[in-house]
Amino acid sequence: MRRLAAAGPLGALVLVLALIVRAASAAGAAGPWWFTDDYTSRAFIDPARTTAAVDTAGAGTVSLPLAPAALALDPHRAVGLIATSAGIQAWAFDGVGMARAPQLDLAGTGYVGAAWIGRAGNQLAAATSSSVCLAAWSGTGWRRVGAARLAGATGVAEGVPGPGSAASLLVGTASGFDVLEYTAGALTLDRGAGVNDLSGARGLASAPGGALVAVWHGDSVSVFGWDGHAYRETPTWEIPSGSQTVSAVAWFRDGNGYWVLTAAGALTAYGFDGSFVERIPALSTTLTLPVAALGTGWRQGSVAALVPTGWRYEDGSPLGGDPARSVTGLRLGLYASSAQLQSPVLAVGHDVDEMQVDATLARPVPGTSIAYAVSTNGGETWTAATPCLNPAAPFTQCAVDNTPVPPGRAVVYRLTLATSDPARTPVVDATQLFEIATEVEATSGARAILIR
Repeated sequence: MRRLAAAGPLGALVLVLALIVRAASAAGAAGPWWFTDDYTSRAFIDPARTTAAVDTAGAGTVSLPLAPAALALDPHRAVGLIATSAGIQAWAFDGVGMARAPQLDLAGTGYVGAAWIGRAGNQLAAATSSSVCLAAWSGTGWRRVGAARLAGATGVAEGVPGPGSAASLLVGTASGFDVLEYTAGALTLDRGAGVNDLSGARGLASAPGGALVAVWHGDSVSVFGWDGHAYRETPTWEIPSGSQTVSAVAWFRDGNGYWVLTAAGALTAYGFDGSFVERIPALSTTLTLPVAALGTGWRQGSVAALVPTGWRYEDGSPLGGDPARSVTGLRLGLYASSAQLQSPVLAVGHDVDEMQVDATLARPVPGTSIAYAVSTNGGETWTAATPCLNPAAPFTQCAVDNTPVPPGRAVVYRLTLATSDPARTPVVDATQLFEIATEVEATSGARAILIR
């Protein structure tokens, strides 16, 4: 938006040129400068400074990322556990559908992962971001039999017990996973048995029994096999890197393949044919997002997806929903409390001293907020900018939202999303920045004309 002022003998009259541009992820030119991003690409996102979830599919959106969570289905019986920051709650199949089974809940909060250990369904591993524990079923409840401090844990999975060990836990980290052995009533680190040379690892999943472990990072899945002493990479089990970020992995019940879920919602099954893995179309589908985690199903060829309302169970060939084994109607706290998106430097070519920020929200969500800040010196200093939300008529609605900024030409904007309810997230569809420029001219007999 650009402002022009005309002055003459009859006084100062203001002419306003409202430049409203709706374009896909683009930056405008000088005179006056404008910028818009509808988030259908990542061209104007600084990945090193962005923690928000950006979905470039469809109309493109920005939202809070999902916090670490887990879905663990008991291999021994039709019982499932949901692990979130609020705790671990259990559900059991009663012959008709899934019903709450609070007697199987594990006390505590702050969980980022849970996994059944062994095939008897009587041992459970649980992890928070700073610790991991092993619990055993006493007949009436869970009894913690071992615990260890481990900073930076991102999840937990079953491993292959080493010599003399009663159980083995694999604890996810940002660089892979550590191996903890349960021996003589204590959990101890098995140094050298894990993997610690990956970059940006986001989660892990092990095949039943723990002989194979998948770790996803970026658009890749790395698979490691137990060789009797340590986990070694097994390239023949790995799929080629794709163009979409991998969000989750779950193994087949028989351990002879796995599902890969991408950030776009594509759930693809891969089976091992003795030489390498190949895609299985009948067990592949598209899931409605968001999905926080995957869980290995109770039968070969079935998988469950953890969502904010519970979990969706998928089975059959072709893969399809199974309402009886799904859990619905919940409000799970799966979203992070805050996150931000930051742009790279948007070169203007001339100094800007006043800005307007317009934001398009997908829908108003109670308990959530969005906030913007603008920098004109490449991100060294910032000025808070109140956004004009969902403007139908920006000229009349957004004039009071014009924000003075220190003169500069290296423009960067930052979007901060927050929620007080971890079951909800704000959703931003588009962001627009407009330079507000003022020119004063002495004009005899000037007339004011609004151009739109």
